[in-house]
Amino acid sequence: MQTKNRNSVNRRARIVSVSKLYMRVLVFLVAGACALPEYVDATSMYKWVDKDGNTQYTQKPPPGNIEHSKLKPPPKIDSESSQNALNERQNKLSELREQRQKTEADKKTAAEEKARLKKNCETAKANLATYIRPRVTITEKDGSRVKATEEVRQQRLAETKQRIKEFCK
Repeated sequence: MQTKNRNSVNRRARIVSVSKLYMRVLVFLVAGACALPEYVDATSMYKWVDKDGNTQYTQKPPPGNIEHSKLKPPPKIDSESSQNALNERQNKLSELREQRQKTEADKKTAAEEKARLKKNCETAKANLATYIRPRVTITEKDGSRVKATEEVRQQRLAETKQRIKEFCK
């Protein structure tokens, strides 16, 4: 007999528990349904002018018999086309960034080349000043200094003039 009592008590407890759950769900649904008209109406926008001449924009109609106009909601955004447009813009910006970086790198390379040519021009002019004199001492690769013959001086003078034409533009 005690097992029958326990089973019936357990069964009643489960029924009460399920009933409470259904009641909670029902209350939640009713509350949501009550809030739904306000949510649906929240998408409406009204434009009207108050008694002071100020233009008002509200989501609720103006109080009383004030003349007002209902504004159309903005058009819906197509997320796929918007994403495609965004991707296109990002790709274009990436291309422009790469072009700018390439242009900057080219400018830097050109500036370095210009500096190299200027340095070589100055060196060639200094060598020309040396080779114009009749008695020239040349430093060999091993570091020894040797007096240049007239033939070597003329050859170096011609090479230096050629370098000046090449580097001093």
